[in-house]
Amino acid sequence: MTVEFKKAVWDDAFSDDGSLECTSKVALDTLGQITLYATAHQAAQFRTHVFLVLVFPNYARFMRWDRSGAIVTEKVRLSNPSHVEFFWRFNHASPAARGVDTTAREFPHNHPAAAKAKRSLNLEDHDRLFHVQLDTRGHTYVFYCPTYMAVGSPLGRSTRVFKAYCVETGKLVLLKDTWRIVSATQSPEHMIYEQLKKHGVRNICTCKEGCDVLQQCTKTQDSSMVKRPSPFRRLQHYRLVLNEIGRSLSDFRDTREMVTAVRDATAEILHRDISSGNILITATGGGLLIDWDLCKMLKHIHQGQAHTEKTATIPDRADDLESFFYVLVWIGLRYTKHGFFKSALTDMLHAAFDHHYLEPRKEEIGRKSRCASPTPSKFLVYSMSR
Repeated sequence: MTVEFKKAVWDDAFSDDGSLECTSKVALDTLGQITLYATAHQAAQFRTHVFLVLVFPNYARFMRWDRSGAIVTEKVRLSNPSHVEFFWRFNHASPAARGVDTTAREFPHNHPAAAKAKRSLNLEDHDRLFHVQLDTRGHTYVFYCPTYMAVGSPLGRSTRVFKAYCVETGKLVLLKDTWRIVSATQSPEHMIYEQLKKHGVRNICTCKEGCDVLQQCTKTQDSSMVKRPSPFRRLQHYRLVLNEIGRSLSDFRDTREMVTAVRDATAEILHRDISSGNILITATGGGLLIDWDLCKMLKHIHQGQAHTEKTATIPDRADDLESFFYVLVWIGLRYTKHGFFKSALTDMLHAAFDHHYLEPRKEEIGRKSRCASPTPSKFLVYSMSR
């Protein structure tokens, strides 16, 4: 649990007059600060939720964060014994109630499989191992640290990917730990892999197993203080195991291998989450597309079926193809040899990928700046010809 002390009441990020958030600069600084604390806390540990306490000269506020949102109390006077009761209850609560993911535990260093797992994962003897078990087959997966983390926010799916050692089979696998969106239009990813295989989609991983982590679902959306219908999404902790591991797209041996991997990753199904982190290079130099939990069959789009993750326009396969193009541009600019100076490259990357602005409707727009910049496409032709 994080406890943050503030000297002045105007540092308070929240208001009890009905507006909830304060908009002054110091208040927004506090909001950014505690958001960073919640993000770091959940990124550094295996957590289902975290608690945070904001303390001011005469009162305090208590917060609970999970992957759906945050709940904050009204002012609790320091003279009120309830805040003492909170700390007493927190101290006596179970690890799960305090937000610890009790399904991810340290793997005993004296376990018969520990030494082999460390050799397979290329670890040192002093490295700490962790393990999880999925409820489908009862297999134990041992891992060290994630090879990929998408934990830049305290909210959302918080996907982590591990190279893991299966104790029962003695093989290395890819373990994905995420918080999936619970929706009637979105299936768990292992079921999506079954459909992809049924439809003969090529260049995808083989799914070994996947399942929800029982009793680990977000609670913010169910708070009695949230207006109905709730604007908060329900997210369910979920794990998936794939048989293929592959290499990161940024670890290509030459530009031919990079382009081949991206070409192989294209599919007749709308993926909706194309990124460099979701394309893997196989041992033979081909490509695999992973992270299918937001995908949608094109026929469902043409039939007008709703989807929880809405976009500004009706999605089309052209959107995925455009994303593949910008992945090529990004990887090419970042990881190939070219004649751009560092300062020029920094400006180019910012203009092409990071620049955004607010429309009058307060919607963030960034795509127009990419489309208006011809430099990346010119670079792509230059780089691929080398």
